[in-house]
Amino acid sequence: MLVNSKKIIKLLEDRFPTRLAASWDNVGFQVGNLNSTVNKILVALEITPEVIQEAVDVNADLIVCHHPLIFEPLKSLTESSPVEAMLRKLTASRIGVYVAHTNADAAPGGTVDALLEALGLERSEIMGEVFKEPFFKLAVYVPEHDTEAVAKAMFESGAGHLGAYAECSFSAQGTGTFLPLEGAKPAIGAVNVREQVAERKLEVLVPQQAVRAVVKAMLETHPYEVPAYDLWPLKAPEQVYGFGAVASIPHTEAGGQNWVLMDWARHVRNALKAPGTRMIGSPEALIHRVAVVPGAGGSFYREAAQAGCDLLITGDVKYHDAQGALALGLHLIDAGHFETELPFVSRLAAQLSEELEQKGYEARVVISKASINPFSIDF
Repeated sequence: MLVNSKKIIKLLEDRFPTRLAASWDNVGFQVGNLNSTVNKILVALEITPEVIQEAVDVNADLIVCHHPLIFEPLKSLTESSPVEAMLRKLTASRIGVYVAHTNADAAPGGTVDALLEALGLERSEIMGEVFKEPFFKLAVYVPEHDTEAVAKAMFESGAGHLGAYAECSFSAQGTGTFLPLEGAKPAIGAVNVREQVAERKLEVLVPQQAVRAVVKAMLETHPYEVPAYDLWPLKAPEQVYGFGAVASIPHTEAGGQNWVLMDWARHVRNALKAPGTRMIGSPEALIHRVAVVPGAGGSFYREAAQAGCDLLITGDVKYHDAQGALALGLHLIDAGHFETELPFVSRLAAQLSEELEQKGYEARVVISKASINPFSIDF
């Protein structure tokens, strides 16, 4: 089945909702036509001239990347700046661009989980909270044979997400009764005849910002003229999102539980295939609790210390953040911005390939091989 950019974006935004992006960020569809057919998708960390040429060479119709190409407002579209020149080449080549940046940092299954997976760690709790969203519970009573259609409409409108799980719901069988009065147009039964219908009570969680869209989709799909439903605000659970995580350190023969800072630095370097790492703190300090923040996460040292961690693994650590961390007894490993975010590219490509296959879409996904890391180390 052929697929266009709009449908691919729907898959991406179901996983990485744009509402999770930081207020200063620019995420979403930045270049292209929503209705353009997509046969091949190139997944990259960011857009560079080399990545654009690679997209041309492999006949990609869409680039999905992490870092925004358009970050500041444009006043012209000439070739007087590198960004404008890249935009002109993209449009001339009819290649679209979609960006999942801080929304992918905050969402489950995004950059944080990709880094944890690369390091052989598991998320134990959120750190660096950036967004907290209250839930509503929507319960609707549906004829049994219409349950799947109504559930599908609600899922596609934003219901049923819980952590790293989608399409979550609960249903229970029951019997609905009603007596259509004069003027009614019943989908089942007749006026002035009392009906009993085998129904299901279908319950889903709905994030606050999706309530209107989900209720609208339910009402439009439901076969009844006047569907019966309940909508309750919940005090708990709330969906909490953060740019980092506290990790569970596995008990393995290789170590982890008894590693000192130097052991962790070597492990991070090898796991991320980094040319090297920077350590802040005593190399012989025993590490008990670890936090990770992909990318430029040195400013989260306070949150890591407050979470009881004695090590934060991140990139782009600034001098004063390093000093601040040491003052709080927190050690740091700076493995680089590029190195700590690169695992997300392969994870995203795998996620997208799987979802395209499940939907029966024919688009292929390829991972960028262009060398875009601007740093090198002189040994």
